[in-house]
Amino acid sequence: MIRSRILCLLTAASLSACGGGGGTKPVPEEPVSKMRMAAIVAIYFGVVIYVTNRLGFRNAVMPLLADDYMGLDPIQIASGITVSSLLALVVSVGGAVIADRWSRRGVIIVGFVAFGLGELSFLGASSYPTFLLACMFLGMADFFS
Repeated sequence: MIRSRILCLLTAASLSACGGGGGTKPVPEEPVSKMRMAAIVAIYFGVVIYVTNRLGFRNAVMPLLADDYMGLDPIQIASGITVSSLLALVVSVGGAVIADRWSRRGVIIVGFVAFGLGELSFLGASSYPTFLLACMFLGMADFFS
């Protein structure tokens, strides 16, 4: 009961929509519209992609890919991750300035596309120099996030 009251107060436009001022009358639940559900699913999907790109690929998948498919040693893999992370730190300030001038939404969309292209660039990497280039491109994708 308390949980439904709190949810009602958070989502209702007025207190009268939540059953008035403290009565025990149950509040009828409104069905979630298809548009709201689609928005919730899209936000959830975006968060999952963002977290996977930010934490999962660079720190877990990329070293495995570099070791198994390219035959790089641990020092080369660590140097690629370091280059990617340092480049991300350097360019993130510029990304914040551009987000203030452009719309933040546009910068985030460009960032998601850049992350996707950054991950795909590892498919073309076959040696240490091309691995470093792909790492640099992935670090540049942080410019937009």
